[in-house]
Amino acid sequence: MIEVFVRAASRLSAGSGYLGCVGEDSCKSSWAWLVPESWQFRTDERVEVPDELALPCPADVPGDRLPAVLAYWPAWRVTEWARLEIGSGVLIVGAGGLARQVAYLCQCRGTLWRGIWGTPNARDDGELWFGLSGGQRPNDFLRALPRHPDSVLMLEGGAHEIATTLALCRDLGTVVVATSPAVAVDLNLYPDVHRRGLTIRAGSPFRYGRADGEPWRQAARRINRLIDSGRLESSRR
Repeated sequence: MIEVFVRAASRLSAGSGYLGCVGEDSCKSSWAWLVPESWQFRTDERVEVPDELALPCPADVPGDRLPAVLAYWPAWRVTEWARLEIGSGVLIVGAGGLARQVAYLCQCRGTLWRGIWGTPNARDDGELWFGLSGGQRPNDFLRALPRHPDSVLMLEGGAHEIATTLALCRDLGTVVVATSPAVAVDLNLYPDVHRRGLTIRAGSPFRYGRADGEPWRQAARRINRLIDSGRLESSRR
């Protein structure tokens, strides 16, 4: 356990269910961590943070900027998993705060276009938008998309969305499943995944461990530079 004095504690992206916290230990070293909202960490209290959750903060990121940087970190992890390249086309499934942050970061990382499959409040988050009616088939998307997406990022949805996104993603592309649907998906892994060379990355961007300390430091510096340059807004959640 690391004992820290909490300097900031606020909800991350809307609907995430997680808090982003920043604090200092007795040596004035800065730490950041994510916890479920049920933990109820509050500003100006002294708490103990499990070692595996404590992320050491780079000294060259200003302390007052750390909460904003931490708020973007889960979305940054999703875009890292997506293996984006300059000129990529990406389809994002979701409409909450995390989906919005992912869309901003995809643009910052040089994607050519972003399609959003979500509710109407996500209509302006990408160049293309598709409503969640529940009955779309892959060809319904392909008639509107410039081409098969290079990466599909599924942040919300269930069996229908998983099956559809796998069919949409180009061969040798990447599918990120950053949600945990409690449903069975009817897939034949050889023709649907292996023969097409798809890479599937599944996991929660809010969960991490000791090995993520250095990736966090690198991400914090890059997110900070994006905020400094005006490409990301420090208040966007």
